[in-house]
Amino acid sequence: MEIHLAGHGSDPALGAALLIDSHDAAVAAPVWALYRQLLARIGPGPTLIERDGNIPPFEELLAERAVAEHALQRAHERMELAA
Repeated sequence: MEIHLAGHGSDPALGAALLIDSHDAAVAAPVWALYRQLLARIGPGPTLIERDGNIPPFEELLAERAVAEHALQRAHERMELAA
């Protein structure tokens, strides 16, 4: 299994009532929280951050990568403690 993370935007007609996986924005804080909950439940796994449009400066991409890397490291540590 591979975990895909991406940014989203609001539907033009429905606003925040419908969020669309847009791949053109940073991963939002609630998505990171859900990701950490998933890792706590299933353990670490391959993760892909999708950013297909509105590409930011490379430093911003590396910052998102660092958030995922930190969450994965914490999941690995939890597994080691549980063993």
